[in-house]
Amino acid sequence: TYAKLFRPVHKGVWWTAVEVHKPYVAKYKLRSTKTRTMYDEIHVEDVRNSAEHLFHRDLVILGDVLEHVER
Repeated sequence: TYAKLFRPVHKGVWWTAVEVHKPYVAKYKLRSTKTRTMYDEIHVEDVRNSAEHLFHRDLVILGDVLEHVER
């Protein structure tokens, strides 16, 4: 994940994820508030329905999104 890749070089950054497929949160161990190796905050929902405030960030990375969005 992007958090796992970049967290070591960007210490102190708060990582938020939007994941549409709930089983992936456990399968890929995306929630890790104690170890701080993955995401600090996870929203399990369709990104098209996410609250606008989630995108008021300094940087938003959209990875593996388009192929999962229906037309």
